[in-house]
Amino acid sequence: MILGVDLAERGLFDQTVEILDGTHARLRRHPLAEEAAPVLPGFLANLGLARILCGGFGAAEDHLEEARSLARERNLDLLELVTRQNLGCLTLRRGDPAGAIAVFTDLAHRLPADRREALCTDLAEALLAEGRLEEAALTLADGPWAHGRSAQPVTLLVEAKLRLLRGDRYRARELVRRVQDAHGPGSLWFRLAVRVEAMADRVCAAPLERLYTSPQERAHAALELRRPLSVSRPVPRLVAAHRAVDVRLPPWPPAPRMPGGPRVVHGSHPARTPRATGGPRTAHGRQETSGPRVTHESQEIGDPWAACAGPAGGDPHVAGDPQVVRAGVEVALARGDLRGALEWAEFSVPPEPRVPAGRCDPVVERYREALANGRDRHCLVYARRWERARYARGVPDRECGPVGARLSGLLADRAFVRLVVVGEVVALVVVDGRVHARSLGPPARVARGVAAALAPVLALVRDRPLVIAADPRLGHPPWGALPGLRGRPVAVVPSARSWVDRAARPLPHWRRVLLASGPTPRGAAREVADLGGVHSGARRAARVHEVAAGAAGCDLVHLSGHGRVAERSPLLSSVALADGPLLALDLVSAAPPEVVVLTSCGAGRFAGALLAAGVRAVVASPAPVRDAGTGRAVAGFHRALAAGAAPPEAVAAHLGRHGFVCLGA
Repeated sequence: MILGVDLAERGLFDQTVEILDGTHARLRRHPLAEEAAPVLPGFLANLGLARILCGGFGAAEDHLEEARSLARERNLDLLELVTRQNLGCLTLRRGDPAGAIAVFTDLAHRLPADRREALCTDLAEALLAEGRLEEAALTLADGPWAHGRSAQPVTLLVEAKLRLLRGDRYRARELVRRVQDAHGPGSLWFRLAVRVEAMADRVCAAPLERLYTSPQERAHAALELRRPLSVSRPVPRLVAAHRAVDVRLPPWPPAPRMPGGPRVVHGSHPARTPRATGGPRTAHGRQETSGPRVTHESQEIGDPWAACAGPAGGDPHVAGDPQVVRAGVEVALARGDLRGALEWAEFSVPPEPRVPAGRCDPVVERYREALANGRDRHCLVYARRWERARYARGVPDRECGPVGARLSGLLADRAFVRLVVVGEVVALVVVDGRVHARSLGPPARVARGVAAALAPVLALVRDRPLVIAADPRLGHPPWGALPGLRGRPVAVVPSARSWVDRAARPLPHWRRVLLASGPTPRGAAREVADLGGVHSGARRAARVHEVAAGAAGCDLVHLSGHGRVAERSPLLSSVALADGPLLALDLVSAAPPEVVVLTSCGAGRFAGALLAAGVRAVVASPAPVRDAGTGRAVAGFHRALAAGAAPPEAVAAHLGRHGFVCLGA
């Protein structure tokens, strides 16, 4: 039995199963199996895990269920938890990553520290299979290896997969070679490392290599990479995603060309583009194509769009897969179907998990207490515990219907700009009932100079108010302070559907107003006192329970105080009040207010969390707020609201030059 465990640690799982199978029958007849309570259930738990990694799922389930039953009978609590974790691994490899995530999150704070690495790795692998890359990265960052301890081979391989899916093939290869150096060719870990390394070039194709790979091929490679390690066949969810990559949108008549103006570059589609009869060939014998196709077409939005199948014609969970979405956008652009590209881009915004009702969660209260007492390490523990429990509750169903026609009807004299990253940044612009596309350049260059990169878009929209939905990888610039946007009403939203849902609601009448301030900075109380003259019937509050209770269903809530951002858990971001921290969660646990104004530093993530929870509009600054002149600008903003201006217009007139943005409508 000791030899079998040693072989498992070296990745020789075929030999492990062979040895443990031979030991199994003899162990059952041995007196030790009854005298030492943990021996038989522990043996079965190890044998079940080894069988999972070898693909013997049926026998693995029998062994693990017996181990779990014995552990319960003998009051072996830790062994029962470990067996449940192994059953979660079986659930994952049978094609149910969502069920595996629920198992792993339930175990997150029950297992001891020496099991933390294995659990974090299993959870990260399940999140990757679901396409939740950012959550997988945060989960891996919570592991003990992030603080200097050596990682197990499975952990290194899961991190290598994540690096490849993010486009970092160099770091991925470094991790893969660490595994290869530590384990011989006969090891399962070595074989899996070779498999991951072989997929690097297909998943992270360089710009020139993309001339020979279609969006579908790259998506297929990424979906294959996301499969759990040691699974030899695609899981059902990813099979459905493979099919969704090849979705065919209905053909549209050719649109008239726009005279002059910048052009957008689209990759050619190998399935539709005929091969050239001549031209140079590469060293591998493949014929070199003439390069990307160039088009600058625009398309009209009309009623026929409502009949477009597009991504709405399939499973919303599959259509929301990040690799499927990127392939859908790229294929639509290559075909010149800009409307289809806009619809596909909507699915790049993942749905937010449900906001828990009420403020009685003991984990939240422990987090609040730790935050008030400056115990940062405890804050991190409670924040991760709350986030995992929140994601275990699931996410609401995604709305699948096309949004283009509704968007065009509500824009009026505004323009909608969707910045999507598909290798380069492409701006999909809806203006005057038509969709246009403009190429803006590589993401890193656009993020460094958003104002300069937007020049082709601004030339197209002229002086219209803007609604902007930008990929998070481009950062969170102070849009209203950028050259070309100063004085222009700008609404920043996660997606077109988010803006449409808010813009269709009538503006509130600002009858129910709540003004709250903390003890710091010094000007916070004076700012709130001045606003009392603008909103004569406003209520004042300075304590957490007063603000949380008074904000429910308010037309307008103004918060001024020292802010703290919880990077990994935005709903746990806070503003310091007189008796402790007020969390973003406190404002939306009941009926969320319509509009929230935050004049605290670093309120960007706080604002985004409120917007995701259903607040109509949040006015905040992603950068530190300067005291000089801000108070007068804030008062002017509130006077504009009281006079009937919409939040984006009031921000443009008074707060935009100070770095504030309007999130929402």
